[in-house]
Amino acid sequence: MGPRSETIFLVESRFQKEIRGFGPDAAAKIMNDIRDFQNAWYRGVTDDELYALYNFKPYKGVHRPYRLYQIYVGPNRRNLSYRAVVMFYYDGQRACWIYAFKKQRQSEPDEVNLAIARADVYWESIKGEK
Repeated sequence: MGPRSETIFLVESRFQKEIRGFGPDAAAKIMNDIRDFQNAWYRGVTDDELYALYNFKPYKGVHRPYRLYQIYVGPNRRNLSYRAVVMFYYDGQRACWIYAFKKQRQSEPDEVNLAIARADVYWESIKGEK
Protein backbone atom coordinates (compact mmCIF):
# COMPACT_ATOMS: atom_id res chain seq x y z
CA MET A 1 0.00 0.00 0.00
CA GLY A 2 1.30 3.45 -0.91
CA PRO A 3 1.71 6.36 1.50
CA ARG A 4 -1.61 7.21 3.11
CA SER A 5 -1.07 10.91 2.55
CA GLU A 6 -1.39 10.29 -1.20
CA THR A 7 -4.72 8.45 -1.07
CA ILE A 8 -7.48 10.14 -3.06
CA PHE A 9 -10.93 9.73 -1.49
CA LEU A 10 -13.97 9.86 -3.75
CA VAL A 11 -17.67 9.63 -2.95
CA GLU A 12 -20.05 7.47 -4.97
CA SER A 13 -23.19 9.45 -5.88
CA ARG A 14 -25.64 7.02 -4.25
CA PHE A 15 -23.63 7.27 -1.04
CA GLN A 16 -24.41 10.99 -0.82
CA LYS A 17 -28.10 10.31 -1.42
CA GLU A 18 -28.16 7.66 1.31
CA ILE A 19 -26.51 10.01 3.78
CA ARG A 20 -29.02 12.78 3.04
CA GLY A 21 -31.82 10.24 3.57
CA PHE A 22 -30.82 9.88 7.23
CA GLY A 23 -31.92 13.48 7.87
CA PRO A 24 -29.96 16.73 8.12
CA ASP A 25 -28.65 16.30 11.67
CA ALA A 26 -27.47 12.71 11.18
CA ALA A 27 -26.08 13.53 7.71
CA ALA A 28 -23.98 16.38 9.08
CA LYS A 29 -22.57 14.20 11.86
CA ILE A 30 -21.85 11.34 9.47
CA MET A 31 -20.02 13.60 7.02
CA ASN A 32 -18.05 15.15 9.88
CA ASP A 33 -16.95 11.67 11.02
CA ILE A 34 -15.96 10.78 7.46
CA ARG A 35 -13.84 13.95 7.17
CA ASP A 36 -12.25 13.18 10.54
CA PHE A 37 -11.50 9.62 9.41
CA GLN A 38 -9.92 10.85 6.18
CA ASN A 39 -7.78 13.36 8.06
CA ALA A 40 -6.60 10.61 10.43
CA TRP A 41 -5.86 8.42 7.40
CA TYR A 42 -3.81 11.19 5.78
CA ARG A 43 -1.86 11.72 9.01
CA GLY A 44 -0.87 8.04 8.96
CA VAL A 45 -2.83 6.96 12.02
CA THR A 46 -2.31 3.20 12.39
CA ASP A 47 -5.06 0.67 11.70
CA ASP A 48 -5.17 -0.18 15.42
CA GLU A 49 -5.78 3.45 16.31
CA LEU A 50 -8.38 3.77 13.54
CA TYR A 51 -10.12 0.71 14.95
CA ALA A 52 -10.22 2.32 18.40
CA LEU A 53 -11.52 5.62 17.03
CA TYR A 54 -13.94 4.42 14.34
CA ASN A 55 -14.19 0.65 14.72
CA PHE A 56 -12.40 0.54 11.35
CA LYS A 57 -12.48 -3.05 10.20
CA PRO A 58 -12.26 -5.00 6.95
CA TYR A 59 -15.00 -7.11 5.50
CA LYS A 60 -13.45 -10.54 5.74
CA GLY A 61 -14.04 -13.03 2.96
CA VAL A 62 -14.26 -10.38 0.24
CA HIS A 63 -11.67 -11.53 -2.29
CA ARG A 64 -11.69 -8.86 -4.97
CA PRO A 65 -9.11 -6.55 -6.57
CA TYR A 66 -10.19 -4.04 -3.90
CA ARG A 67 -10.70 -4.08 -0.15
CA LEU A 68 -13.80 -3.02 1.75
CA TYR A 69 -13.86 -1.61 5.26
CA GLN A 70 -16.56 -0.21 7.45
CA ILE A 71 -16.44 2.48 10.08
CA TYR A 72 -18.98 3.60 12.65
CA VAL A 73 -20.23 7.10 11.98
CA GLY A 74 -22.90 9.60 12.92
CA PRO A 75 -24.96 10.22 16.01
CA ASN A 76 -24.11 7.91 18.87
CA ARG A 77 -21.27 6.38 16.87
CA ARG A 78 -20.13 4.45 19.91
CA ASN A 79 -23.59 2.89 20.23
CA LEU A 80 -23.57 1.04 16.91
CA SER A 81 -25.71 3.49 14.97
CA TYR A 82 -24.61 4.18 11.39
CA ARG A 83 -22.00 2.49 9.21
CA ALA A 84 -20.08 3.84 6.24
CA VAL A 85 -18.33 1.49 3.83
CA VAL A 86 -15.15 2.57 2.11
CA MET A 87 -13.49 0.76 -0.78
CA PHE A 88 -9.70 0.93 -1.20
CA TYR A 89 -8.21 0.05 -4.58
CA TYR A 90 -5.11 0.54 -6.72
CA ASP A 91 -2.89 -0.42 -3.80
CA GLY A 92 -4.58 2.10 -1.53
CA GLN A 93 -3.93 5.04 -3.85
CA ARG A 94 -7.68 5.47 -4.32
CA ALA A 95 -10.64 5.09 -2.01
CA CYS A 96 -14.35 5.55 -2.52
CA TRP A 97 -17.13 5.87 0.03
CA ILE A 98 -19.45 3.31 -1.48
CA TYR A 99 -22.34 2.65 0.89
CA ALA A 100 -23.92 3.75 4.17
CA PHE A 101 -26.59 2.21 6.35
CA LYS A 102 -28.19 2.42 9.74
CA LYS A 103 -27.54 -0.62 11.89
CA GLN A 104 -30.75 -2.41 12.72
CA ARG A 105 -31.44 -5.82 14.17
CA GLN A 106 -30.54 -8.68 11.87
CA SER A 107 -30.05 -6.37 8.87
CA GLU A 108 -26.26 -6.27 8.82
CA PRO A 109 -25.62 -9.38 6.65
CA ASP A 110 -27.99 -8.00 3.99
CA GLU A 111 -26.37 -4.58 4.21
CA VAL A 112 -22.88 -6.10 3.85
CA ASN A 113 -24.00 -8.01 0.77
CA LEU A 114 -25.44 -4.82 -0.70
CA ALA A 115 -22.18 -2.96 0.00
CA ILE A 116 -20.23 -5.70 -1.78
CA ALA A 117 -22.59 -5.59 -4.76
CA ARG A 118 -22.25 -1.79 -4.95
CA ALA A 119 -18.47 -2.08 -4.80
CA ASP A 120 -18.51 -4.66 -7.61
CA VAL A 121 -20.57 -2.34 -9.82
CA TYR A 122 -18.32 0.60 -9.00
CA TRP A 123 -15.20 -1.48 -9.70
CA GLU A 124 -16.54 -2.52 -13.11
CA SER A 125 -17.12 1.15 -13.96
CA ILE A 126 -13.60 2.31 -13.02
CA LYS A 127 -11.24 -0.64 -13.43
CA GLY A 128 -8.35 0.18 -15.67
CA GLU A 129 -8.50 3.91 -14.84
CA LYS A 130 -5.78 5.43 -12.69
